[in-house]
Amino acid sequence: MRKILINRDLDVLALKYYQQLENRAIVSKIRNELYELIKDIDRVNHLNYIRYLLFIRQNLRDIIIMHPVDFKSFDAILALLFNCDIGWHAWKSGKTESFAQRLCKAMCYDDVRKNVFPRIVPALGIKTCVYCNMQYALTRDDNAGMSAYYELDHAWPKSKYPYFAVSFYNLQPCCGPCNRRKSDDELTYSIYEEEPKPSSVRFEIENESLIEYILTHKTNSIQVGMKVKDPLLDMLYDRIGVKKLYKLMDEDAEEMIWKAKIYNTSYLTQLYQTNKGLFENTSSNIFRLLYGVYSGEENVYTRPLTKFRQDIAKQLNLL
Repeated sequence: MRKILINRDLDVLALKYYQQLENRAIVSKIRNELYELIKDIDRVNHLNYIRYLLFIRQNLRDIIIMHPVDFKSFDAILALLFNCDIGWHAWKSGKTESFAQRLCKAMCYDDVRKNVFPRIVPALGIKTCVYCNMQYALTRDDNAGMSAYYELDHAWPKSKYPYFAVSFYNLQPCCGPCNRRKSDDELTYSIYEEEPKPSSVRFEIENESLIEYILTHKTNSIQVGMKVKDPLLDMLYDRIGVKKLYKLMDEDAEEMIWKAKIYNTSYLTQLYQTNKGLFENTSSNIFRLLYGVYSGEENVYTRPLTKFRQDIAKQLNLL
C-alpha cells in the first residue's frame, strides 16, 4: 500500500535485529551450519560451491542488514565470482535436497521467524498485511513467548535467493492468503525505499457508479476502483488478487457515502461540545473516531482498510 522510508531509525532497528541474532546465538549457528554444508560437498570438482559458501559466511553481517537497493548487485557478484547453480546437489551424505534448499536451512530462517522477527515487527509500526491492508498482522507477547499472527513474505524469494532468507529488509509481514498467492513469484517487490515518495495506490468510487447510487440507493451499483502507478506493484496486485478483493468493498464504500451526508458542520460541532474532555481534540483523533482509522499516509499500516477509507474520505470531501 505504501513504501517505508529507510532512514537512520530504521537502520538502527536493523542493527538491533542483527544484535538479537547474535545474542540468541543464531549468527553462530548460521556460521556453523554453513561450515557443515561446506564439509558435505564433494571437494574434488565443486570448489566454486565451497568458495560461494565461504563468501556468504564471511559477509554474513552485511547480508543480514543489506539495503534492498543492493540485493541485485550482490546477486550479480555471486554469479560473476562463482557461477553456481542453486538447483545443484552433490553431497557426500547422499542427500537429495538442492543446494538452495540446504543453504536456506543453514540460514536458520525458522529460528528467526519464530523467535526474533516477531519482536521486531511492532517497532516497525506495521499492524496489517503490507500488501492488501485488509487483515491485521499482530504480535502477542505473553508468558509463553512471542506469538505472531501473520506470515513473513520474502521480497526476494528464499527458494531462489536463499542467502537473503533472514535479511532484515527482505522480510515483509503479510496475511496468509497474500503470502500463498505470491508464493515464489519472481517479481521482487520491496516495501522499503531510499527516497521519500507518496503512495502509488489510490482508491475511489467510480464517478458514474456514485451518481447511480445517489439516484437509486442500490449498494451493488457502487464500483470501487483501485489505481496503481507503480508498475511492479500493479503487477503484484494483479497476481495475488488484491484488486479483485477491493471490487467487493461496495458496502464499506456505501457507509462512507452515508457519513459524508450525516457528518455536516453542525453535527460535528455538536459532537465536539457533547464529548469535550473524552479525547484529545486533534484532527487525527476525530478522523479515527468517525471512520475507524487514522488519518495521514504514515498510518496506513496501523489498521485494516486504512488507505481505502482515507482515499474515499478525501474523494467525498470528508478530510
